Amino acid sequence: MEMLDPSKNESFNKWSELNVFFEERHEIIHKGKSTSFTQEKIKDTLKSLLYMMDRLDEIVIPCYRIPKGYFPLTPDLSGFMLSYHAKDDLLT
Repeated sequence: MEMLDPSKNESFNKWSELNVFFEERHEIIHKGKSTSFTQEKIKDTLKSLLYMMDRLDEIVIPCYRIPKGYFPLTPDLSGFMLSYHAKDDLLT
């Protein structure tokens, strides 16, 4: 519950918004309904997912030792920077 924003309360609110967002997405796709989210709110919700990705990277990845000589394949993102810190560039 604390992975979507540095503020615990804001993170909890964003989890709730994210759940509504996915429910509305389902209704849009299957029933042609519209969303109650503004474009700004959608962007803000998606930015919180980028924050979560960075937090998971900080917490989970260091727990695993990479064997010497192992080079994992990385996807070619062609300059697409996946970082909460680049959120404004990503979602504008």
